[in-house]
Amino acid sequence: MAERRNSEHGGSAFRKRDYYRNIITNICLYDILIKTNRVSKKWYILMNLYEDNSGLVKKVFLKNAVYSVSALSVAHVAPIVCGAVAGLVLGEVGLAVVGIFAPFFFLTGFFGTVIASGAASTAAKYIAADDDNRVYELYTLSIILTTLCATTLFILSMIFRETILSVIAGSGELYRYASLLFLPIILANCIIITIYVPMYWARLIGRTPVVLIFNTIQSIMSVVLVLLFIYVLNMGIIALAISQLISAVVSTILGFIMIHTTKNRMKLRIPRNFGKDLLPVLSIGSPPAFVRLFRFAAMFVINIILLNFVGVAAIAIFSILNMLQRFVIALANGISGVQIPISSILHEERDIISLRQLSREMFRFCSIFMIIATILLLVFNRFVAGIFGVTDSILFALVCFCIYSFIYVISSLFISWYTAFRFIKLANILVLCQDLILPLISVTIFAILFVDVFWLYMPIGMALILIILPLILMFVRKKNKNLSFPLLLDTTETKDAVLSFSVARDSNEAGKASAAVETFCNQQKMDKKKTLLLALAIEEMIILITKNNEQGGDVSVRLALFEENIVLRLRNSGKRFNPIEYYKQRLETAENIDESVEVLGIKYITESAKKVYYKETFGINSLVVALKT
Repeated sequence: MAERRNSEHGGSAFRKRDYYRNIITNICLYDILIKTNRVSKKWYILMNLYEDNSGLVKKVFLKNAVYSVSALSVAHVAPIVCGAVAGLVLGEVGLAVVGIFAPFFFLTGFFGTVIASGAASTAAKYIAADDDNRVYELYTLSIILTTLCATTLFILSMIFRETILSVIAGSGELYRYASLLFLPIILANCIIITIYVPMYWARLIGRTPVVLIFNTIQSIMSVVLVLLFIYVLNMGIIALAISQLISAVVSTILGFIMIHTTKNRMKLRIPRNFGKDLLPVLSIGSPPAFVRLFRFAAMFVINIILLNFVGVAAIAIFSILNMLQRFVIALANGISGVQIPISSILHEERDIISLRQLSREMFRFCSIFMIIATILLLVFNRFVAGIFGVTDSILFALVCFCIYSFIYVISSLFISWYTAFRFIKLANILVLCQDLILPLISVTIFAILFVDVFWLYMPIGMALILIILPLILMFVRKKNKNLSFPLLLDTTETKDAVLSFSVARDSNEAGKASAAVETFCNQQKMDKKKTLLLALAIEEMIILITKNNEQGGDVSVRLALFEENIVLRLRNSGKRFNPIEYYKQRLETAENIDESVEVLGIKYITESAKKVYYKETFGINSLVVALKT
């Protein structure tokens, strides 16, 4: 039997396990092992080498970030195509019509985000606690609230229709076109409020590709319909709104169907704590939502300023820049949509090392994306202008826009980061400055005093956030000097109480992981027998993961001692696999006791654990075991 196990799993790991079993029968041999210093010095070095989860963090982040950003970017293709068609068919007036309705996209986005993002972010801590019922209740709450908001907004828009049209379009030809498009555009935007629910919740349950699928379908449908309605059926500018309305209805229905029928599907539960949950949901969702609300207000006012001080041509260029900024916002929102739930879970687990690694990946990804996008925009600036039917050069405006956008993305990443750690006031102050106060002050000054270089208002106004942010952080850190700069991570957790590392899926690496855990527990002066069994359990689980999950990458191990508790967490990518469940099934089918001895360590932690739970989140297997020291 021993030979069979050696050939199946790797001889060295199982010979070491047999050696450990002998020690368990005579615990005094363990004292000899420690006193003769056979493991300690060697594994101090190993702990330093393996205290790194960057491979797993990078894989999880990049996988979800690419899908999330792609999904949101694809969703913005249709509005840009519609804008281009409007410019080609109707010229500057057509672009201006698209531009004056653009703020409503951010208004509806405010309601959808504050509810869906807030509920999903709140649910992240219940996922970490393995409380599915609370997760489903928050999901149902988000559906109820978005539906109520969409209905209320549509009714109010219809009541104040003439007032809204007179403010945004003035009179004449622009008003005539705007009046024609008002009903279908407002209805489409109200329906889009509800689409934020499947968008945010699909990311939370690790089904980000679902968002990409229904956004792609929405964009393709919208583009095909607008081209069909205008160039085949000759429906005129009304085709822009009708195509948007139809695609919004179809994609919203499809989004809900997909997250209710895929793996880890969502379920409806009647919210038991409606009033109690409402405030936390709105509070946590407020920073990303206020981005849209303040952007709506800023665009609304800027359009009025341009109409009165600069002219329709400037509104047309501003409309182009706003369409391009949809991709910038897609990048910022896509990253925050992935980062907030991941970092919220890591924060609940007090995993500072992984949080730092996540922040590095986040800023690196966005910087590379923005550099490539800037080069392409500036090189093909004439082509971009031609797409929208503009003959004048927009190079200067694009240069200003690119500088502005780079700073905007970095600032937005900090805002989403602070949101995840519940620095809500700080995040909202930054959003207020970034998306409302600084743009309005800057645009007013340049529209009145510096019209010739008007577009400089964008980078100059946004650059001020780089001065404001450090000043605010200095004030925040005065209250708690243990917060790091600029991430505001709580550094009070001592490093000698937490062990965090990754190892390859390999039997030899499993042995190294076991020894590293053993040394760490010895440093913390844990009970010797518990230390031995815990180290053995980790080795066994890594070997089981290696054997049963061929598609997975590295295995992330985290062992933390908090007060009188030991918390062990194992993570790996690949197919769904729970080593504890495997152990229980093995016990039921084992023909003799010798087979079940292969999982002796797992047997110990299963029987001794205060809590054991497994969850697949973001496409990652997570197993958490809580024990008493």
